[in-house]
Amino acid sequence: MMKRLSMVSGLMLAITGCGGLAESEEMNPTTDAKGLARTAAHCVAQTAAQPKGQPLAQSAAPTRVDCFDTFADSIAFASKGSVQLSAQAKPADLKQEDVDQMASLATYVIGVVYEHDYYGGASFTFTSDVSCVGWNHGAPNLAAYGWDNFISSSLSYSGCNNTYFYENPNYTGAIVNCGTGCGQVGAAMNDRASSIIWTQ
Repeated sequence: MMKRLSMVSGLMLAITGCGGLAESEEMNPTTDAKGLARTAAHCVAQTAAQPKGQPLAQSAAPTRVDCFDTFADSIAFASKGSVQLSAQAKPADLKQEDVDQMASLATYVIGVVYEHDYYGGASFTFTSDVSCVGWNHGAPNLAAYGWDNFISSSLSYSGCNNTYFYENPNYTGAIVNCGTGCGQVGAAMNDRASSIIWTQ
């Protein structure tokens, strides 16, 4: 049974396969070594998307964040069940054909960011109903996603050839471009990113 946590407009619910509320150990977040409250290791949310040439929204919070105990469950949720990975799959195991299958259903994987170097540890998958072709995508305040100062590596998809990590919220401060992916964001930005822009 897939268990997930959903945060909708600040309200967190534990949802079971039966669709009801349930108490679980996930309802009591633990604090990880970086001091962040963690309820599940692999999360999914939509980006803020704007047509190219228009400014991305600043200070926008995600309308919903869903978190799961396994990466496979997070991808199954993001793909509406169309992509079923092995229960032991790691975030780096996501293949282009999986991403293409999701895109055929108008769910685009924009990027996946990782807690550790070389795509290890916890992950956050950012999705959208549009690709990077003709669109820019952003996450203006990673604190709202629970991922402020937490990213060490990343991969991007769906025509997103540039991944800009910013030191501060709202796309300000020092900047590093990881392109379509980097096994290390580098010492200057490791565990320091507070906002992200993905572009073509």
